[in-house]
Amino acid sequence: MLDIARNHHGSRHVTSTLGDLYYFQPGEHGYIARKLQLTKNEDGALQVKPDQFWQGPDSFVTPRDTLDHCCDLAARIMDALGPSASQTPAYKVVVQRLKYQASHADFDKLADLARDGLGRWGRVGFNVDRNRQDAAGPFRRKGWSDLFGLFMLSPWLSRLARQGNSWFVRSDPYHRSRLGDRVVEHPHHDARFFTGLCGARDNVRTEAFIDGAWQELPVNLDALTILPGRKAEGLFGLKPTLHRVVQTSAPVTQANESARTTNVTLLIGAA
Repeated sequence: MLDIARNHHGSRHVTSTLGDLYYFQPGEHGYIARKLQLTKNEDGALQVKPDQFWQGPDSFVTPRDTLDHCCDLAARIMDALGPSASQTPAYKVVVQRLKYQASHADFDKLADLARDGLGRWGRVGFNVDRNRQDAAGPFRRKGWSDLFGLFMLSPWLSRLARQGNSWFVRSDPYHRSRLGDRVVEHPHHDARFFTGLCGARDNVRTEAFIDGAWQELPVNLDALTILPGRKAEGLFGLKPTLHRVVQTSAPVTQANESARTTNVTLLIGAA
């Protein structure tokens, strides 16, 4: 935990945070991550943030050839996104290693650890945010979701809020999931130009909302799945991909039970 804290470069929003990150908020995010931001100048000089990581008394840097490969891959994808005659805009390359947990129980324990480190009002806010992620239909709107989160804390109002919300959950395909599944990263559009995903998945999957239903995306070690973000819509006219991360109730298979390598995602993008 101390190494994570020493390598953490915080920001007001999780998507802008760099270095090491421990983030567990049920329904919104749930992973342990290492995040880099790369900027290549016109003269070829590479700026890396953060430029080193600590592990105990030692520090280390990511090999330059690895970083160059990431920059080259991002450049090729950016060139492919836009029309052939368009000029590629300035962007920063993001490289992230996202570690999801092996079970619902492990996720809950880590979320409890994050919550229990807060003060009294911090815990109230944590629980409101957790309840907001369950809001459906009109309760999802800004402001209404906050009220729904507060109502769910009340012994008297929670029953009414739950009954009304359950009707919208049943009628809205946006909230549907398979029996035993849990959403560990809420449906969202990435703000960047694109997100590329690959990795070693076991009981975790990424789904895209396509034609009114959630469809599993191929995230594996054989290919890079490209998801356009909101910046690509504004510049290239590409519709951003609404996606979420889901964990199933299936146990991790014995062949993949290593805590270091199970349910790991490598993300490469341009922002």
